[in-house]
Amino acid sequence: MRVLHCIATMGGGGAERQLCYLASGLVARGHDVTVALQRGGPNLARLEASGARVTWVGDTRASDPRLFVRVARAMRAWGAAIVQTWLPRMDLVAGAAALAQGLPWVLTERNTPAESGGRARDVLGRLAAAVVANSRSGAAEWERRGGGASCRSRTPHPSRRSTPRRSRTCLRSGCPPTRR
Repeated sequence: MRVLHCIATMGGGGAERQLCYLASGLVARGHDVTVALQRGGPNLARLEASGARVTWVGDTRASDPRLFVRVARAMRAWGAAIVQTWLPRMDLVAGAAALAQGLPWVLTERNTPAESGGRARDVLGRLAAAVVANSRSGAAEWERRGGGASCRSRTPHPSRRSTPRRSRTCLRSGCPPTRR
């Protein structure tokens, strides 16, 4: 499956590391993974080592309409089957581009509900095919908001052998199963 991940930078934060782990796992399972980026950062080398492709969409402000056009163009040119967004900027820009092209969109919630990224993200996020949260409170908040079929996920620390568990909501929504 062709999976396009969209994130603004590969900065030194946890979301960026989790994306690297996920990209590596998807590539290892035979998926074709590309990550759309505006800027590099400390996690770029880890991402490149994962086997995922990187496509650059230009370092512009989130409010610059060229970013939407560039991200939408990357989706079409690469032939993405599904789009997953990371952090508020790409949730808004790439989420809107995926919806405009009729592509399934997975919003990745990495913040606490109080730091969700604003009203526009809250409204747009309700149209996502799924919301993957790394905390129970994040998943519960999106379920309360009526967001996409909300699936709770734990991204385990790499030193642990556990795998993410699917919530009951995830089972009802048809999210892909995890391996035990």
